[in-house]
Amino acid sequence: MGKITRIPHSEPTMIATAAEIGWMAGFFLGEGTVSQNHKGIDVAIGQAELEPLERMLTLVGGVIRPQKVMYHLIRRPYWRWRGKGPRAYGFLF
Repeated sequence: MGKITRIPHSEPTMIATAAEIGWMAGFFLGEGTVSQNHKGIDVAIGQAELEPLERMLTLVGGVIRPQKVMYHLIRRPYWRWRGKGPRAYGFLF
């Protein structure tokens, strides 16, 4: 397995259809988190599969970063999509 690298910040590259908005809402409801700090809010989704997070990146923008976790004593890539500030507000509302 090669080195896991960060997928840099990006702007959305597509306009979401009604079906994609529904998919994003369900995906976030099942897998997402919202956090707040002194700078504002963050939204995030963690996944072992990269493809759904790349879809979020295309539709919403943001950043994808690798995380390291252990599953049954086998290291495996784990990814986290994140949007913050105005992007997080726009995604939630």
